[in-house]
Amino acid sequence: MNAVYVRVKRTLSRGFQVYGTAVGRHPVIFSVAPLIVFSLLSLGIFRLQKENDTEYLYTPVAAGYSAIRPVGLNNNDNNWYRERERTKQLFPDSTGYNFNAFGLVDIPTMAIIIFRYASDDTSIYSNNYNNSTRARRRLFLPKHVDMMRRVDRAVRALRVTHNGSEYGFLDLCARSADDKCVVDGDFLLMESFINALEHGLVTFPEMQTSFGQVDLTWVMAGVDAPHNHLESASIIKLRYYLRVDRRDPAVKWNNMFLKLMENTSLGDGVEIAYSSSESLEQELERGTVGDIVYFGLTMVLMVVYSVLVTTGGNAVSTRAMLACGGVLAAGLGIAGAFGVLCLVGVKYVNFVGIMPFLVIGIGVDDMFLLMSAWGETIHLQDLSVPDRVGITFSKAGIGITITSLTDFLAFLIGITSDFIVVRQFCIYTGVAVILCYVCNATLFGACLALHGQRVYSNRHCLTFRPALSREQLRLQGVSEMKVFCCGGSIPAKNWEDESACEKLPRRVLPRIILNPVVKVILGVVFLVYLGFSIWGAVFLEQGMLYRNLVLDSSYYHRFSTWDTEYFGQRLALAFVVDGPIDYAGSQGDAFLKLLKFAQQDPDVNSTFIRCWLDQYRNTPYYNATSNKTFLSNLFNKYLRKNMIMQTDVVFDWTGEQISASRCYLLTTNLVDPFRQAQLMARLRVLADSTRDLPVFVFQPLFVMLEHTLAILPSTLQTLGTAVLVMFLVTFAFLPQPLMVVLVTMNIILILIGVFGSMYFLGITYSGISMIHLIMSVGFSVDFSAHICAAYLMSDARTRAERAEYAIVHASGPIFNGGMSSLVGVSMLLMSESYIFTTFFKIMSMVITAGAVHAVFFMPILLSYIGPENTTEHDTVPDGHTHSVLKKTETVVSNGIYSGSKLVGKENTKDRNSHKTVLELMKEDDSATEQGAQVKCSVSYSKRKDHIPSENLPAGVESLDVPGNTDGAFLSLFDNLHTDEVDKSDQQPNSITPIESVGTNLSTGRQAFVRQVQEQEAATKPINKLANGST
Repeated sequence: MNAVYVRVKRTLSRGFQVYGTAVGRHPVIFSVAPLIVFSLLSLGIFRLQKENDTEYLYTPVAAGYSAIRPVGLNNNDNNWYRERERTKQLFPDSTGYNFNAFGLVDIPTMAIIIFRYASDDTSIYSNNYNNSTRARRRLFLPKHVDMMRRVDRAVRALRVTHNGSEYGFLDLCARSADDKCVVDGDFLLMESFINALEHGLVTFPEMQTSFGQVDLTWVMAGVDAPHNHLESASIIKLRYYLRVDRRDPAVKWNNMFLKLMENTSLGDGVEIAYSSSESLEQELERGTVGDIVYFGLTMVLMVVYSVLVTTGGNAVSTRAMLACGGVLAAGLGIAGAFGVLCLVGVKYVNFVGIMPFLVIGIGVDDMFLLMSAWGETIHLQDLSVPDRVGITFSKAGIGITITSLTDFLAFLIGITSDFIVVRQFCIYTGVAVILCYVCNATLFGACLALHGQRVYSNRHCLTFRPALSREQLRLQGVSEMKVFCCGGSIPAKNWEDESACEKLPRRVLPRIILNPVVKVILGVVFLVYLGFSIWGAVFLEQGMLYRNLVLDSSYYHRFSTWDTEYFGQRLALAFVVDGPIDYAGSQGDAFLKLLKFAQQDPDVNSTFIRCWLDQYRNTPYYNATSNKTFLSNLFNKYLRKNMIMQTDVVFDWTGEQISASRCYLLTTNLVDPFRQAQLMARLRVLADSTRDLPVFVFQPLFVMLEHTLAILPSTLQTLGTAVLVMFLVTFAFLPQPLMVVLVTMNIILILIGVFGSMYFLGITYSGISMIHLIMSVGFSVDFSAHICAAYLMSDARTRAERAEYAIVHASGPIFNGGMSSLVGVSMLLMSESYIFTTFFKIMSMVITAGAVHAVFFMPILLSYIGPENTTEHDTVPDGHTHSVLKKTETVVSNGIYSGSKLVGKENTKDRNSHKTVLELMKEDDSATEQGAQVKCSVSYSKRKDHIPSENLPAGVESLDVPGNTDGAFLSLFDNLHTDEVDKSDQQPNSITPIESVGTNLSTGRQAFVRQVQEQEAATKPINKLANGST
């Protein structure tokens, strides 16, 4: 498997190297072209189309279940529309002539006002009979009644124009069977009610009126009712129902209502909250679009952070301006994604507003990987700028590809979600990730080349004029400030170009993490963390409160909070019989028995039932001697006197049988959407179990509860698919079985941690958090893959040394990349939007958990069970380890990877002494003549600076064998013993011994030395800077 990994890596590295060299040679083309293309694409944003239908966005595509297929619908129809559409077919709209609040098929079109008195010791309503204390606490003064009546009159006076016609409230209001506008709670403002209250004649919770028994708990809260007699109330609610068949002018009227309420202030301690049927969608859009302004601040903050992290060296070598180019590339990719998707007609949903904050961090993360790889080329002084860019892409190309590919695939899998809002977000974010990758590979690659040309021309980072070194400026006697700001020189070592943020992790973390005591402490901490995460995941609540989708300062949030707190939520459950049955016989009995059985559910009101059949049986009109008499008395007598029941019984065209009917139950006070969804599922199972009755349960809000029922299985399916895909992607780039298992295990552990943290952060499991979990899969792979790849690149013999190498080379980019992502989402903390703040909380947890898992726990695990380096190192009798040839990814002027350098393996007896191959071979000549066998080894290495260059043979650093692009230096050994070299294993991280070179290698060694010297001489005219670099 190690050989497979080497071959894959070498092939990809060569491809990226060729591409990077091309970018380095033509930086103007690779910078101007993406600027023009992506700028033009971004213009597509002017064709932006929005989708704000909450029901459409947050309801699963395949929602709704009923074993009894409604008559008239295709039996293959498997979406949530079937029950609602069938109910609409069976029971036409009657809001214009016989309003039935329980029989509404859609969420009603209406406007609502809640009046609340803010004082602690008084109420809106209070009687004062026979009690002077109560009289002093009495709020029901004429001025307060006048306030509420004035508001009511203003609402009823609203008028709108639609299609040239003018509509007032009387034209748009829902009407009862006696042709009166339906305003739920308006009787509370009538003189009759006020007089009854004054005389202590109002009973609570139910009150007998001229139009029947009224449940006051629907319209009144904060009551004081000793002995079931109402004395006071501090909260009342008015509902203005509108006609469904005049929806367009009704929507305009609602908008006028909202403007009126916005400008209404009552004073004197009386507060109001208000809402309309369009409020949620309108406030949802306002909450996210308003916070987009924070993205501009995020761009500024990202530039500042990137400059601080990359500012090192001097006025010539600093990469601060280069960092600005990286942020620009990420921003351009985001703009391009918006533009191209708007051009093809993909609608914008409110949740997409968080996409720029996420993708800017991903783009800057790729920038840091490229800059880190660029830094590794600094010590190679004789390279041209195109060759440096080529090496940079050969080193970092795989890393940024893995990062972008895993994130893109995670979002691609999210497109298969049942929720439209998740699909739309994943489409926008996935495209933005890919376009950011393209911008980094083109625009930022060109910025690297231009940066290299400036640096190696020894020009100032701001003025672009030739600069003097700081030593030269000091000799001229200028001030230290000028020395600091103007002095600079071409960097010769990696550390000369690095900032503290890049140096600190690699110097400090290995000493801390690999300390035996710290390992134990971190192991215990991890187990405790895992335990709490599992506990939190088990008790994580499901469901989404829709008021959380809007700003806390929104009028809708205030209204929804008041409404839930004071009035709760009781749902009318319609049991619909779809088809003719024998109501006068056993089937009618079975139907009533079903309702009684449903009332035994703990979440169903056991005392409330509104059923025409139940009431009809208790009237003198009931006669079941024959079906004809049963129907005749029902139609001609009972329904004529109970007109509201007419909307619940549907006769066929002959009038001789009932084709459909419905009866109602009422839930208890259920504000938890998960409990509501569970009740919905139980009642559906109950209805489907009655095989001889074609019955189903319907409630307009069920379409929203489908979200709660479907979210967990949908998420588990999506996450399972994502983890499987990440497993395959990891195997493709890191084909080492143990590493693939560890990366996959790390993904699962991070997901558990995120699930658990949601419980402690007070976040419920919903469609919003589902998006965050999909994102966490991509980030989990990114961080752990960096550590595992660095571990495999190490040529160290022991697991501990390889783990240390991984920390040294991967911790800095991981932390800087993680910090860039945190900076990208940090501005969301200032938002009032639940969507944005929740995104910040979970994203912070994902990034923190991913970085901590990768940098702290993965190296510890690898230090114990990581794959060992099976490379052989042979030792001569005197205890010296012979030198090895380290194949390095060095680009020479022909543009192809073909260089080699000799790196002296350090003496095992003296760690401070380094000897080259040539030196050791000469010293050991006598030993080998006495029969000792020497094994020369060939390997590749990502490390280029662990052996001082002064100990290397002159010219060998960039040795070039023209025309050989596949292990050029091996030809030296081929000339010695061609038949004893296994070229199939000449790959990175593997060392192929040349066995039995001979008991006497004096002749072979001398020939080897001569060829090295010849190659030295041949490379001297080649090792020069290209493309005008100095």
